Amino acid sequence: MPELPEVETIKRTLSPQLQGQTIARVTIHHPGVIAAPDPDSFARLLTGREILSLGRRGKYLLMHLADAYCLLAHLRMTGRLILVDGAAALEPHTHVVFTLNGGA
Repeated sequence: MPELPEVETIKRTLSPQLQGQTIARVTIHHPGVIAAPDPDSFARLLTGREILSLGRRGKYLLMHLADAYCLLAHLRMTGRLILVDGAAALEPHTHVVFTLNGGA
């Protein structure tokens, strides 16, 4: 499980790349990783929202979105969030894909 400094590093690395982007599409490959709301509502609520900033609370990564929404992510055992361009192949254990307006 990632330690606090690793979560902070991920936040600082992704923040300049994600800030100001809009979530164009949410593709859920493993619905069991979505705690709430149900996966269909999750995808619908996040689609079209701008990413305002990234934060951290303990080992949770916070993605502050437009309209006072906040996506809370725990990195579990792998501790991985991967930012790739639209043409890159997905890793075999990818659970959720957020397609951004910039193609990432």
